[in-house]
Amino acid sequence: GMDIGGIDVGMLLGYPGTISALMQRAGRAGRRERDSLIILLAGEDALDQYFMRHPEELFLRPSEAAIVDGTNPDISKAHLVCAAAEIPLAEKEPYLNQDCKKQIDSLIAEKKLIPGAGGRRWFPNVPRPHRLINIRSVGSTYSIHDERNGRQVGDIGESRLWSECHPQAIYLHHGRQYQVKSIDDAAKAVYVQPAPVDFYTQALGEKETEILHRLREFDLGCGKAVEGELKVTERVTGFQKRRLFSGQLISTHNLDGPPQILVTRGFWIEMDDGLQDLVETEKFHYMGSLHASEHALISIFPLEVMCDRSDVGGISFTHHSQVGGAAIFVYDSYPGGLGITRRAYERLPSLIGRTLSLINECPCEDGCPSCVHSPRCGAGNRPLDKGGALFILKKLSQIREVIATEPQGDNVEKPRAPLRKTRREKRVAIQRSLPSELEGKRILAFDLETQRSADEVGGWGNVHLMGLSLGVVQDLSNGEFRTYREENVEELIEELFSADLVVGFNCVRFDFGVLSGYTGRDFSRIPVVDLLVLVHQASGLRCSLDALAEANLNQGKSGTGLDALRFYNEGRWDELEKYCRRDVEITADIFYIILHEKRLNAPMRDAQMESIRVELQLDELISAN
Repeated sequence: GMDIGGIDVGMLLGYPGTISALMQRAGRAGRRERDSLIILLAGEDALDQYFMRHPEELFLRPSEAAIVDGTNPDISKAHLVCAAAEIPLAEKEPYLNQDCKKQIDSLIAEKKLIPGAGGRRWFPNVPRPHRLINIRSVGSTYSIHDERNGRQVGDIGESRLWSECHPQAIYLHHGRQYQVKSIDDAAKAVYVQPAPVDFYTQALGEKETEILHRLREFDLGCGKAVEGELKVTERVTGFQKRRLFSGQLISTHNLDGPPQILVTRGFWIEMDDGLQDLVETEKFHYMGSLHASEHALISIFPLEVMCDRSDVGGISFTHHSQVGGAAIFVYDSYPGGLGITRRAYERLPSLIGRTLSLINECPCEDGCPSCVHSPRCGAGNRPLDKGGALFILKKLSQIREVIATEPQGDNVEKPRAPLRKTRREKRVAIQRSLPSELEGKRILAFDLETQRSADEVGGWGNVHLMGLSLGVVQDLSNGEFRTYREENVEELIEELFSADLVVGFNCVRFDFGVLSGYTGRDFSRIPVVDLLVLVHQASGLRCSLDALAEANLNQGKSGTGLDALRFYNEGRWDELEKYCRRDVEITADIFYIILHEKRLNAPMRDAQMESIRVELQLDELISAN
């Protein structure tokens, strides 16, 4: 909230982790409507490099969804005590649901709530319980003190204590280095001393994961995604000293840390039998492939959910006893879970597609911090196989198949749906209706045509100079079409901004870019489904609207963009409107297919097709308005 009126240029050293943080920091310059410049110097982190290769996403992505899981008893119990300090909890409190009542009973048994006279109201047993809650973590908190004078320099959650503040660890606080000297569990305190050294420490450890409950699941290309409750037991067994900047290993030291038990929420991917044979036939290291896939998947999390990489943990197995085969586990790093992996589970196909892009576009040969290395890996980033990770992630993103193992006699189950479709499946009819959550909302399908080509304005970087020739919107709530020419462009822009959701194809970069030449309004504020972006996120593919129409509607477009330019230049307005309207109809039909089937046929580079899973989070899209 500080008004820094004199700053004209801001330089950010590395992507700060979320779009929200990026915008907040960038906003320090150019206050009071002054022009400003922000320069982002990317680091080698996976997210930094992802945005360097996809700069349009950096500029057009909305702020992340903040996650609050009010059902987590580790969170809600502490806040119930605080609520009782403000107004005593009453026996017939109207806002207490059944879960809250159970938690109150638990708090009474733990003597954290005490009954008042008559036993119908409850009070906290300590004054000002708010001071005992750490807003940055869940569960117990350790304070970090300078051993020389007792001054507190920071704090850390118990779940991260031994991974970041084990004895001899280098702890970084406000740019200063401290070395951990001792841990006092009784006082919940860590004692450190300043240590200006040229190395950092990385904890090594062992993990065990136990599945407590399976909650829901769905199929992936070569496996199954499952969400549930997990018990993770982790023990720090040592640490490494590594040179700053270069990461060169200096030495390895043993530790005997106590087991840290975490009951949390997460998801895991169970791999099909037979995948290992396929991976090893391609000369990839199976464990290294799973391990690298886990690292890269976690590194992409902040693109979908507001979190830090350290908020999520992971572990891979070539054989997990409860699964009966290979699995990759990903879990919230906090007791009870924060809802991070729950949200990621709902976006897993998109996450897998983004992870594929991240690894595939990294120029390194064997893996690096920009793709499959993790700064928090308890195994020292060994083993890792970048090529094998690409192989597994591609298999996961494809249509469901049971990978056949070696036949055992005649009674062998035949594989189900083939991995690749070589022909289209004709749809009898498209269900052109909106689901209940979109009833009463203004959903617009939209497309526009331009007066000039990219060549005429000096390239695709100047789309704002291309000029609107004609735009068409269809209101999906009633099927009505409306057409706008350049003289009505302000009405078109106003209609788009007043919509609850706009559906288009390449509308974020192209259509909105063209319209930005007529207004200074911020088009990123429009809730939008861009089919080009959606398909790319789900599959890593970039395909044309014509190709999507051929693959899913068994018919293509009525022409090309060059035809539209010719119609405009020759004054053939009826043909131009017919062409643009046809594109809007195709866009709407593809949107309907995604809404009702959650899948699309995607044309591949080898002239074949794959069925890809494509899901929309409608509640978030609408609430973004």
